[in-house]
Amino acid sequence: MPDGEAPSAPAATILTAADAPLGPLVGKTIAVLGYGNQGRAHALNLRDSGLSVVVGGRAGSEKVELARREGFEAGTLSEAAARADLAIVALPDQAQPAAWAKWIEDALPQGAVVGFVHGFAIRFGFIAPREDLGVVLVAPKGPGTTLRARYEEGLGIPALVAVERENAACTARAPVSRSVRSASVTASSSFPARSSTSAASRSSPAEPGPREARASRASSIRLVAKS
Repeated sequence: MPDGEAPSAPAATILTAADAPLGPLVGKTIAVLGYGNQGRAHALNLRDSGLSVVVGGRAGSEKVELARREGFEAGTLSEAAARADLAIVALPDQAQPAAWAKWIEDALPQGAVVGFVHGFAIRFGFIAPREDLGVVLVAPKGPGTTLRARYEEGLGIPALVAVERENAACTARAPVSRSVRSASVTASSSFPARSSTSAASRSSPAEPGPREARASRASSIRLVAKS
């Protein structure tokens, strides 16, 4: 490579709604952990796609009450995580490590899949999920409010997709291409986790800068979890 020339990015695999049948998550329970701007959009889009969704939040949270008013079964983070085939972590980056250690990880069933809407905590080692859990990412390139609005219009927004690690049943990677439609995402770039470029594992400085520290916007994640 000539001096001064930047290395080329690896080729991306482009996924569309045609790659996204709903079947893999039918009959599964999806726990959306956090019901803020991002989590609310995820939960509503998934439910409106005909899937089973529960919501988790801090005990006594106004957001949990909002989720109940909007028709969801909602409880604490631990209660929701305990029911999850797929758990979507939609909490702010700065809140994730403590919530993971205190309420989420021990509650998750054996062999579940954990989906992140931003890869900061995984990329920089603030969360190290136990070995039986699958770890995946779907990171849309837009805010939750836009994600929801586009879904209601029958449209979508681009997203980055990555699989950090398979779960014990090896059901996390195979359906990653199916993470598009219920997320209201019509084009995704799929990258190997931690190897090249994805929202979770993009080449970054040793210490995160302001951009890396900001939470990315979210999408709904639709991946098969436990078998």
